[in-house]
Amino acid sequence: MEPSYRLIQPQANRSFVFKLEPFGLTTRWHYHPEIELIYFMEGKTSAVIGEGFQEFEEGDLVLLGANFPHVLQESKEFIRQHPEIAPFGLIVQFTDTFLGNDFILKPELKPIQTLLSKAKRGLKFHKTSIEKGE
Repeated sequence: MEPSYRLIQPQANRSFVFKLEPFGLTTRWHYHPEIELIYFMEGKTSAVIGEGFQEFEEGDLVLLGANFPHVLQESKEFIRQHPEIAPFGLIVQFTDTFLGNDFILKPELKPIQTLLSKAKRGLKFHKTSIEKGE
């Protein structure tokens, strides 16, 4: 099955999409040109990221590159154990040009360019790195 294209609707008066809400666990496997940063704040989800299967829980941080297929799904085990909790978190979606066409090319942003390049196939940050601020 091929992933479907998903149109990300821009938010009024914003150059990127910012959501702090329960995850949409009924969406289909999809891709979009926006880069996506997901911080899992509560609950546990299953996910198909690219061609792999993973589980995410509180404290996980994931950066998905542009046009990288993915879908978050409910974790059957978690829902069975905690039916009262809807997994939620922070999602930020942006293009690499959201600050202007040449902004990302500035020499000071070379580490960000490298990070976005690594995220083309999905990048999960370890909790210890997040806690240390690395």
